[in-house]
Amino acid sequence: MALWPFKPSTLLDADTMQWHVDIACWFLRYRGDTLPQSPARLILPAPGFYTKNGRGSYLGPKIFQQTKVFAGLADHAFELAANVSPTDPPTPQDPSVPLIAYSETLEKRPVQLIAWFARALARTVVDGIAEAPPCEPDQRVAAADVVASLLGFGVFLADDAIRDTRQAGVRHSIPAVVRNPDAVLSEIEYVVDLALFLTLHDLTSEDAARYLKPHLADRLKPALRDVAPFRDVLLAARARGTAGPRLIRARE
Repeated sequence: MALWPFKPSTLLDADTMQWHVDIACWFLRYRGDTLPQSPARLILPAPGFYTKNGRGSYLGPKIFQQTKVFAGLADHAFELAANVSPTDPPTPQDPSVPLIAYSETLEKRPVQLIAWFARALARTVVDGIAEAPPCEPDQRVAAADVVASLLGFGVFLADDAIRDTRQAGVRHSIPAVVRNPDAVLSEIEYVVDLALFLTLHDLTSEDAARYLKPHLADRLKPALRDVAPFRDVLLAARARGTAGPRLIRARE
């Protein structure tokens, strides 16, 4: 008896997938506006994350500096401000220099701090590209999160989309997971964006899966399958050229 043929379901609907691909192609075409000759690197968490040194007021700036380098923005100037109120941001000392604020409480959760810095840096990249992204104005922040993944931080953004609020080291604490309010995309969308990056740079699911939360790692191969039909379009958008991929771990 013949079986009825079926097509595997995709992680995202067709319109949402096309939106992500369109944003990726836009960034790949115009990234030279802000990231000339920037190498592509997949940034991976490892024991100790970026640094094993630094405490107090030194740790945040050190992690930020390393994030800048990994993002290809080492030569770009930024002003960093710690522990400022989101409702009352400080005035930049130099209006021409982007100001990035963060909470020092994130230093206890390096994945979250790195994801925060990656998002902030990606927004400056988006703002620095003269050609507007192919999205509605209120989607620019979401587009910047796609760009953050394409800068190499997809593992961090995917793992930070849902946060475990239980206290580390406390036994019998109440299980609690909450959506990260800074994550404007869904967990699955971040996994798809990571798959876009892997596809662009001929990397495999094994290069990233073991650093993802287990339920996200299980979705990475399907995400790569869904992205595969867009590979030629992505490569064509990147044809203007940047350095080839390098795989590094996010530590010293």
